[in-house]
Amino acid sequence: MLLFLLSVILFSLASPLTFAQSSTLPTTSGSLWSDRSFLQNIIVTILAAILAFLSGYTLSQINQKRSVKLLPYNLEIDTGLVNMDREIKDKVKVFYEGQEIENLSHVKIDLENTGNSAIKSEEIRFEFLQETRILDFYFDPVPEPEMKVEKIRDPNLREFECKCRVGNIGRDGKLGVRFIVTGDSAVEPKLHSYNENDDVKLVSRATTKILSNKEKVSKFLSLLIMYFVVPPVFNFFGSPLSSLMAGIVRIPLLFFMFRFIVPFSEVIAELISKLLNLEEKPN
Repeated sequence: MLLFLLSVILFSLASPLTFAQSSTLPTTSGSLWSDRSFLQNIIVTILAAILAFLSGYTLSQINQKRSVKLLPYNLEIDTGLVNMDREIKDKVKVFYEGQEIENLSHVKIDLENTGNSAIKSEEIRFEFLQETRILDFYFDPVPEPEMKVEKIRDPNLREFECKCRVGNIGRDGKLGVRFIVTGDSAVEPKLHSYNENDDVKLVSRATTKILSNKEKVSKFLSLLIMYFVVPPVFNFFGSPLSSLMAGIVRIPLLFFMFRFIVPFSEVIAELISKLLNLEEKPN
């Protein structure tokens, strides 16, 4: 609420100027309130406080932390660890730890907390296709004891599902989950997360980048619109304080815009690069 605090300071400074300007006027209430300059200063000061409050509230909404925390993950699947031609498939039996298998796939899921706050008491359910059998489920590397990672033995889980609980993933914390699976169908794991606050969303790395870019562009454009719309409102009153207040409002807006100029420029540069590539393809 930086703009709101500035408006309070400005109001304190503006009030003495307003009344000092009217000190040479008669002290009767009728003549005081009929003075146009006095009324303009009062209106501008009140309007400054209102607009600054609204602008500060908007900025706080733009810059507040996401109500939903994003937990990005990378998915890598090594298939064909055990491959057999159809001609010999019926003549050969392959076993993994005593279990007969048809093929073998190694699924690697790496989660990382890239946010600013820790994620606590998070349950993650891994769901494969029904035709898939889970042969092994482990963590690599072994999680630190402080993370309090554990497998969940839930009788309601189906054969193609596994679940784990993560007690704490701090900032930049990582968790590697590994599966050895077999089955005729393609390996397509789905991740489902749950905690009591329901404030964590699992997303792939590619999706996280897209969301991040959209958010930065949206914030920059919102601040840019506020920069061109809010300060000029003060100029309608023609008061000596109008230019001062407009300038004070512009300063924090420029400060917040500066944080998103580089990300915004990168998104625009990437968009231009894609457009140029599209134009070159026909040639």
